[in-house]
Amino acid sequence: MESSPLLQQAKLGIEESRHNEKIVNAERLPSVALIAGDHLDGPITIEVPPINKNFNYWYVGIGIKYNLASQYKTSSKSRLARYSYQKAVENELLLRDNIQTLVKASHVRFAEAFAMYDTQKKSLELAEQNYDVINNRYLNDLALITDMLDAGNSKLSAELQVV
Repeated sequence: MESSPLLQQAKLGIEESRHNEKIVNAERLPSVALIAGDHLDGPITIEVPPINKNFNYWYVGIGIKYNLASQYKTSSKSRLARYSYQKAVENELLLRDNIQTLVKASHVRFAEAFAMYDTQKKSLELAEQNYDVINNRYLNDLALITDMLDAGNSKLSAELQVV
């Protein structure tokens, strides 16, 4: 049951909904950005004669961004993400239950097939015994040819059922 592709897909769905829930909850937190750069200005070539002003700028910065509207908007998104996670978990439980039911039903049909086979073997054995009795009676002129044909047909039918 654990190697079922449907069950593995359901587990991945649970992980995905958990990840989406974390992303939605992260929208409430401020964003922090670090910036660093190096900029080199070359000579000014549009002037005649060209001006040789090579400037190199280095800069470092930090940025903090916080969306105030996220306090109002993310509560519904968070609730929706939580419901999505619960739905994924319940779908996985339902799928697990369905797979268990199918496995049990297959096991019952498997055992039933063996019981049916044993019954058919016993039926063949009885048909063979009946054929032998009718054959002995026919040879002693105690049975009709129709009885012999009926016994042969029942034996043939039993052999076919066993096969």
